[in-house]
Amino acid sequence: PLIVLSEQQQSYRFPVGSAKISDSFQEALDEEIIPMLEAESERCNCDAIEVIGHTDSLPVDSGRSNLDEELIAAFGQEEHKNLVPGSNLDLGMMRALSIVSYLKQAQEKGRLEEIEYFLPYSASQMLNPNYNLDTSAETTDNKRRRRIEMRLLQSSAWKQQLDENDR
Repeated sequence: PLIVLSEQQQSYRFPVGSAKISDSFQEALDEEIIPMLEAESERCNCDAIEVIGHTDSLPVDSGRSNLDEELIAAFGQEEHKNLVPGSNLDLGMMRALSIVSYLKQAQEKGRLEEIEYFLPYSASQMLNPNYNLDTSAETTDNKRRRRIEMRLLQSSAWKQQLDENDR
Protein backbone atom coordinates (compact mmCIF):
# COMPACT_ATOMS: atom_id res chain seq x y z
CA PRO A 1 0.00 0.00 0.00
CA LEU A 2 1.01 3.59 -0.74
CA ILE A 3 -0.11 6.52 1.40
CA VAL A 4 0.47 10.04 0.04
CA LEU A 5 0.45 13.04 2.37
CA SER A 6 0.28 16.02 0.03
CA GLU A 7 1.03 19.52 1.26
CA GLN A 8 -2.01 20.61 -0.71
CA GLN A 9 -3.85 19.53 2.43
CA GLN A 10 -3.15 22.08 5.16
CA SER A 11 -2.53 19.57 7.95
CA TYR A 12 0.36 17.86 6.10
CA ARG A 13 2.57 20.92 5.66
CA PHE A 14 6.08 21.58 6.83
CA PRO A 15 7.22 25.17 7.28
CA VAL A 16 9.08 26.41 4.17
CA GLY A 17 12.65 25.09 4.16
CA SER A 18 12.09 23.11 7.36
CA ALA A 19 11.59 19.53 8.48
CA LYS A 20 9.78 20.42 11.71
CA ILE A 21 6.45 18.61 12.04
CA SER A 22 3.75 21.13 12.95
CA ASP A 23 1.20 20.50 15.70
CA SER A 24 -1.58 20.00 13.12
CA PHE A 25 0.63 17.52 11.22
CA GLN A 26 1.31 15.60 14.45
CA GLU A 27 -2.42 15.49 15.14
CA ALA A 28 -3.10 14.15 11.64
CA LEU A 29 -0.38 11.51 12.08
CA ASP A 30 -1.80 10.41 15.44
CA GLU A 31 -5.47 10.40 14.51
CA GLU A 32 -5.49 9.45 10.80
CA ILE A 33 -2.20 8.19 9.43
CA ILE A 34 -0.87 5.91 12.17
CA PRO A 35 -4.22 4.07 12.50
CA MET A 36 -4.26 3.68 8.71
CA LEU A 37 -0.67 2.34 8.73
CA GLU A 38 -1.55 -0.09 11.52
CA ALA A 39 -4.62 -1.40 9.70
CA GLU A 40 -2.89 -1.70 6.33
CA SER A 41 0.25 -3.32 7.73
CA GLU A 42 -1.88 -5.92 9.48
CA ARG A 43 -4.07 -6.48 6.42
CA CYS A 44 -1.06 -6.90 4.11
CA ASN A 45 1.27 -8.56 6.62
CA CYS A 46 3.85 -5.75 6.24
CA ASP A 47 6.70 -5.14 8.66
CA ALA A 48 8.48 -2.24 6.94
CA ILE A 49 7.62 1.36 6.08
CA GLU A 50 9.47 3.43 3.50
CA VAL A 51 9.03 7.17 3.97
CA ILE A 52 9.96 9.30 0.93
CA GLY A 53 10.29 13.07 1.15
CA HIS A 54 9.43 15.11 -1.96
CA THR A 55 10.00 18.88 -2.26
CA ASP A 56 9.23 21.67 -4.68
CA SER A 57 12.00 23.11 -6.84
CA LEU A 58 12.59 26.35 -4.95
CA PRO A 59 16.29 26.62 -4.08
CA VAL A 60 17.20 25.88 -0.49
CA ASP A 61 19.12 28.88 0.83
CA SER A 62 20.52 27.74 4.14
CA GLY A 63 24.23 27.62 3.54
CA ARG A 64 26.40 24.55 3.63
CA SER A 65 24.72 21.21 4.31
CA ASN A 66 25.90 19.20 7.30
CA LEU A 67 24.02 16.00 6.46
CA ASP A 68 27.20 14.15 5.50
CA GLU A 69 28.54 14.71 9.02
CA GLU A 70 25.34 14.66 11.11
CA LEU A 71 22.68 12.51 9.41
CA ILE A 72 23.54 9.16 11.01
CA ALA A 73 23.76 10.65 14.51
CA ALA A 74 20.46 12.47 13.97
CA PHE A 75 18.66 9.25 13.08
CA GLY A 76 18.47 8.19 16.72
CA GLN A 77 17.32 11.57 18.02
CA GLU A 78 13.76 12.80 18.53
CA GLU A 79 14.49 16.18 16.97
CA HIS A 80 16.86 17.01 14.15
CA LYS A 81 17.35 20.69 14.86
CA ASN A 82 21.09 20.50 14.19
CA LEU A 83 20.64 19.33 10.59
CA VAL A 84 21.13 21.98 7.91
CA PRO A 85 19.95 21.24 4.34
CA GLY A 86 22.00 22.48 1.42
CA SER A 87 19.62 21.24 -1.27
CA ASN A 88 16.12 19.93 -1.88
CA LEU A 89 17.58 16.43 -1.75
CA ASP A 90 18.76 17.14 1.80
CA LEU A 91 15.44 18.73 2.76
CA GLY A 92 13.46 15.75 1.42
CA MET A 93 15.64 13.40 3.48
CA MET A 94 15.27 15.55 6.59
CA ARG A 95 11.48 15.55 6.22
CA ALA A 96 11.39 11.78 5.72
CA LEU A 97 13.64 11.36 8.76
CA SER A 98 11.34 13.58 10.87
CA ILE A 99 8.36 11.39 9.96
CA VAL A 100 10.32 8.19 10.64
CA SER A 101 11.38 9.54 14.04
CA TYR A 102 7.79 10.44 14.85
CA LEU A 103 6.58 6.97 13.86
CA LYS A 104 9.31 5.35 15.97
CA GLN A 105 8.22 7.47 18.97
CA ALA A 106 4.67 6.29 18.41
CA GLN A 107 5.96 2.72 18.37
CA GLU A 108 7.62 3.26 21.75
CA LYS A 109 4.14 4.18 23.03
CA GLY A 110 2.65 0.88 21.80
CA ARG A 111 1.64 1.86 18.25
CA LEU A 112 2.86 0.29 14.98
CA GLU A 113 4.01 -2.81 16.84
CA GLU A 114 4.15 -4.94 13.71
CA ILE A 115 6.68 -2.62 12.02
CA GLU A 116 10.30 -3.69 12.32
CA TYR A 117 11.93 -1.45 9.70
CA PHE A 118 11.56 2.30 9.12
CA LEU A 119 13.39 3.50 6.01
CA PRO A 120 13.75 7.23 5.14
CA TYR A 121 14.46 8.34 1.55
CA SER A 122 14.46 11.54 -0.47
CA ALA A 123 13.21 12.04 -4.02
CA SER A 124 13.61 15.84 -3.64
CA GLN A 125 12.01 17.73 -6.54
CA MET A 126 12.70 15.11 -9.22
CA LEU A 127 9.38 13.24 -9.29
CA ASN A 128 6.05 14.86 -10.04
CA PRO A 129 2.97 13.49 -8.26
CA ASN A 130 2.17 11.46 -11.41
CA TYR A 131 5.65 9.87 -11.16
CA ASN A 132 6.96 11.51 -14.31
CA LEU A 133 10.56 12.57 -13.94
CA ASP A 134 10.83 16.37 -13.91
CA THR A 135 14.03 17.61 -15.48
CA SER A 136 12.94 21.20 -16.11
CA ALA A 137 15.13 24.02 -14.85
CA GLU A 138 12.05 25.93 -13.66
CA THR A 139 12.01 26.80 -9.97
CA THR A 140 8.52 26.99 -8.55
CA ASP A 141 6.70 26.96 -5.26
CA ASN A 142 4.46 24.06 -6.25
CA LYS A 143 2.50 22.59 -3.33
CA ARG A 144 1.48 19.57 -5.46
CA ARG A 145 5.09 18.43 -5.56
CA ARG A 146 5.68 18.79 -1.81
CA ARG A 147 4.57 15.58 -0.20
CA ILE A 148 5.49 12.62 1.98
CA GLU A 149 4.86 9.15 0.62
CA MET A 150 4.72 6.06 2.80
CA ARG A 151 4.99 2.59 1.35
CA LEU A 152 4.28 -0.50 3.38
CA LEU A 153 6.30 -3.59 2.47
CA GLN A 154 7.23 -7.05 3.56
CA SER A 155 10.90 -7.26 4.53
CA SER A 156 10.91 -10.90 3.42
CA ALA A 157 11.16 -9.62 -0.17
CA TRP A 158 14.57 -8.04 0.33
CA LYS A 159 15.74 -10.63 2.87
CA GLN A 160 15.15 -13.34 0.26
CA GLN A 161 17.11 -11.32 -2.31
CA LEU A 162 19.99 -10.88 0.16
CA ASP A 163 20.03 -14.62 0.86
CA GLU A 164 20.15 -15.38 -2.88
CA ASN A 165 23.01 -12.91 -3.37
CA ASP A 166 24.99 -14.54 -0.57
CA ARG A 167 25.00 -17.89 -2.35
